[in-house]
Amino acid sequence: MENAIRHGVLKKIDGGTILIKVVRFEEHSEVIVQDDGVGMDEEKINEVLSSKPEQSRGIGIVNTNTRLKQMFGTELKIYRVPGQGTTVTFNVPHKK
Repeated sequence: MENAIRHGVLKKIDGGTILIKVVRFEEHSEVIVQDDGVGMDEEKINEVLSSKPEQSRGIGIVNTNTRLKQMFGTELKIYRVPGQGTTVTFNVPHKK
């Protein structure tokens, strides 16, 4: 959420919109954070997802991704359209 605001919509002169959505499926829930900001390029996505927490200046995406892997065996998925926005999704399995 913080990245969608700071690195997405605040970098546009006229701001933007952030959508937060949770979709419940039988085995898991999918969390979706989507913005219509400036978007990320492929290099930045790869850099963010491959960073270790101690390598990063920020903690949001790196720590979230690390915790998802540790706790649930899942990870963030980032989709982007440069100049049009970024969508970050992740799945959280339901307890059985």
